[in-house]
Amino acid sequence: GLSPEYQLLPHQKFGFSWLAGHAGVGKDSSDHGMLADDMGLGKTLQVLSLLSLLKEEGRLGPSLIVAPLSLLANWGAEADRFFPGCFSKRVELGARRRLRATDHEKFDLVLASYETVRSQQLELGRIRWQVMVCDESHRFKNPTAQTTHAIYAMDAACRLALTGTPIQNSLRDLW
Repeated sequence: GLSPEYQLLPHQKFGFSWLAGHAGVGKDSSDHGMLADDMGLGKTLQVLSLLSLLKEEGRLGPSLIVAPLSLLANWGAEADRFFPGCFSKRVELGARRRLRATDHEKFDLVLASYETVRSQQLELGRIRWQVMVCDESHRFKNPTAQTTHAIYAMDAACRLALTGTPIQNSLRDLW
């Protein structure tokens, strides 16, 4: 589904293949994984490539993208730029936009900030997500925080964590 004017770079192909293996596409799938590399190397593009592949194969159910509020528009812009028309059925949740559990099948992608997932935990937790992606996943590294509890309360067949800063202070950050 990638627009013909773009190609994945070698490191992005490797990352895409690795993600596919953790999303039930490859022979070594595990239902979860973390993609941790430097900022600006295309983690969003790699995840959108995976979601596009799942959609082409008819295996993409509603997917939840959780990211800092400042990055949600970027997810939509990259989806439109690299996969035109592929993810047109998406919604961005917020204080004024909630998703009822019965409406989730209308969308391929549901974009939400960490704060929105925390505040709408009950509604979003009723939905069985095909893929849940947590961008800038270091945002929920505190195991006692409400946001962390909300993230873990989501029901997802596949969970992917993305971060450009996997270790900030100690190896405990990888928790």
